[in-house]
Amino acid sequence: MYIPSSIVTSKRPALRVLLQGSPGTGKTYSALTFPFPLIVDFDHKCPVGVPSLPFWDKDWCVAEAKRLGLPVIQNVVHKKELFQKWLEVEGPKFRSGQTLIFDSWTSLQDEVLRYFNDTKTWIKEKGEWDTRKMWADFLNYTVYIVVLIKQIPADIIVICHEQIERNEKGDPTGTYRALSPGSFGDRMAGSFTDYWRTVIKETKDAAGKPVSNYLWQITPTPQCGAIFSGSKQNLKYFQDDGRHILANYASLNNAATTV
Repeated sequence: MYIPSSIVTSKRPALRVLLQGSPGTGKTYSALTFPFPLIVDFDHKCPVGVPSLPFWDKDWCVAEAKRLGLPVIQNVVHKKELFQKWLEVEGPKFRSGQTLIFDSWTSLQDEVLRYFNDTKTWIKEKGEWDTRKMWADFLNYTVYIVVLIKQIPADIIVICHEQIERNEKGDPTGTYRALSPGSFGDRMAGSFTDYWRTVIKETKDAAGKPVSNYLWQITPTPQCGAIFSGSKQNLKYFQDDGRHILANYASLNNAATTV
């Protein structure tokens, strides 16, 4: 049996969690329960006192672009280019034990689409916008960003809004997926080690008062898929349903260390 001399022994990979959910279901707050969190903030909804990189802030983006050596023309910076450069330069500097939270993937994709709208490629002979090339460039950029994210040594949580699936007639099917435009959306979940969905389930306490329970769905349901890469042996499921746990890092028990 031949064994190449260049082989390495696999180690536990950093977690790369795609965290999907509707607005108000606790995506950001539950992500912040992970160790030493830092938010890459596109949504401008970072809680007070949390360390963040405010990609929503024009002045910060201009200063960061200058620091990274990107051109700044008339005080304008395209966040698509800035984010890519930031990942290339700063991403490898993070270490195991840290958590980098991208909030949100949806807003990043909006910025990328806005970039392409601002820098339209035209079909000269027709005088039309070459949308086919635009979507090809969009896919290439998205794939490259995911490659850069995979190279970061820290744990990663990518927060994403969700959309309901529709059939050929446009009617809702009752199933949900991560919101990501273009063809990459079909393979997005498979680009991460874990794919969870945030949900809220209502119960009542001992006094009969309503209680909102913020949960992570970590195994598939008919409504939404899920991937959990850790050991489920020590997990305590919500109401023993075998699918949801409390949306808190502490709920993972040993699972996070046995991936």
